[in-house]
Amino acid sequence: MMYIKSMFVKHRLYLYGVKMSDYEYRPQNFSSIVGNELNNKLLLNVAKSQYAPNVYIFHGSYGCGKTTSARIFARAINCENLSDDICGKCPSCTMDLQNSPLYSEYDSSLINKVEAIRDLYEDFTWAPSGKKRVITFDEFHLTSRAAQSTLLKLFEKKKKNVYYVLC
Repeated sequence: MMYIKSMFVKHRLYLYGVKMSDYEYRPQNFSSIVGNELNNKLLLNVAKSQYAPNVYIFHGSYGCGKTTSARIFARAINCENLSDDICGKCPSCTMDLQNSPLYSEYDSSLINKVEAIRDLYEDFTWAPSGKKRVITFDEFHLTSRAAQSTLLKLFEKKKKNVYYVLC
């Protein structure tokens, strides 16, 4: 299990009175995330490595970029031309994360019951052949103790191409 401290995001835009999509202004690569270059470098090295841990904990205050870092990590782990940052040109870097089988994001407050986790068990363990899949649990601190125990059992059964990020 890998523990990563908070990261800060530049290009933060607040417009009062105007409803804006939060995805539109999120950074799309590691160089857009500032404030902790060590964590950016660590995530890049993990994406390049064959022997990466399968569970990551991103810790920090609200709005510091934990979920954004998980999304960029999902692109980086499948990037075909990964060097100092994601290339932004290959299919993995340009994929729409909302409709991709390689990335799933769950709001942990909605799956905080053991029954919900058991219902989604096959989705949590499935990965396409030859690709790596990232599953993000956002707001993980809102899950119940029983649900956390069930997920811990899932994490202990290490699946080769499935990575879990707890934000």
